[in-house]
Amino acid sequence: MANLYLYRKPAFTYAVATVQLELDGRPIAKLAPASYVFRQVEPGQHFLVTGVGVIPIKVLRLEAGRTYFLKADFSGSKWDEVSEQEGRADLSKLKRVKTLY
Repeated sequence: MANLYLYRKPAFTYAVATVQLELDGRPIAKLAPASYVFRQVEPGQHFLVTGVGVIPIKVLRLEAGRTYFLKADFSGSKWDEVSEQEGRADLSKLKRVKTLY
């Protein structure tokens, strides 16, 4: 299994906007600013879709035994992988939300 953290830092712009996230076509979470979601997933290729305006897709290639941290930009439409050190530091200030599946 691979560990996947998806998160949004606090933001003044779009401060109340919630981002609907789907992983491989299934709703995974609704993320507000200052929140994160954790999910263990099978290794391999996965598709992350966000429901902000035009639906961008990010292709993830995850390896077994690894932990991934993906941080959203202020709008939740662009996602970048960050280091484990940066990700864990950011998560310590955020609220965890439940996965939808």
